[in-house]
Amino acid sequence: MALARKGHTVSVGAKTVDIYAADLSVWQRPHNELHLEMVKDLKAAGKKIVLEADDNLLQLEPDNRAFYHYSREVLDRYEFVVSVADAVTVSTPPLAESLKRLNPSVHVLRNCLDETALAKERRPSERVIVGWAGGEAHFMDLKSIRNAINNLKKRYDFDLVLSGFDPGEGVFEDYHHRSWIELEPNLNYYYNFADYGIGIAPISKTLFNEAKSDVKFLEYSVFKTPTVASKSVTYNTIKHGETGYLARNLDDWEKYIGELIADPERRNRMGEAARAYVIEERIIQKNIRRWEEVYENL
Repeated sequence: MALARKGHTVSVGAKTVDIYAADLSVWQRPHNELHLEMVKDLKAAGKKIVLEADDNLLQLEPDNRAFYHYSREVLDRYEFVVSVADAVTVSTPPLAESLKRLNPSVHVLRNCLDETALAKERRPSERVIVGWAGGEAHFMDLKSIRNAINNLKKRYDFDLVLSGFDPGEGVFEDYHHRSWIELEPNLNYYYNFADYGIGIAPISKTLFNEAKSDVKFLEYSVFKTPTVASKSVTYNTIKHGETGYLARNLDDWEKYIGELIADPERRNRMGEAARAYVIEERIIQKNIRRWEEVYENL
């Protein structure tokens, strides 16, 4: 969409006829037989192919609930498209390193937000909400901070809200689940966490997770919501104590969330700094030239 605003002819979610007519097609998660045949046809016709990746599907662990969605047959097709693509674009350096064994032409293009997200208004809440948003692949991540959250519940008065995936009973003793509101491209998705006072982003140490991006931090920051995240390569864009907190262990999770619950001025100050970072560094309209350069160089 940002490319289209700059005058390029773009079809998002393209019909087959549009794909074959295009000079360049960008593929996300191509995995079925039709995808494979189309890519082969396009290559034979001399058209350019870009594989865009935001998850390390080739290093999913069995305890990740997404593992069972990707059979060896599916991953073989995916690997083939990665290997024949004219370029591979990824959101993080670790993901780039993982895919370079299949294709040497890998480019890191960090995830960005559309500037229209900044116009979304914060939804007021009478109580402090400690919130999380994500999918089922994060079950082990949520479970990793279970004891810290349950301990905090005994000391502070706040609501725990989980948007999207519901881990079910046995993880958190007291929480509210919020089913996904509509997703992109209408941007209503942001209202899943527009009332969060503190955003949490736990991430357990696995090869799959180390290749993930800091998108939760970016999305929470739209509403000046400070983030407490696991100290990891994933969230190395957070400036500890300035734009968020980085927790090394369960004691840190309790300490930092507790401090933010008890200190609204600190929440506001940190949230303001986080949003300023997003505006300055991570808006797609300010970064779209990086995509143009990769595509034009093909």
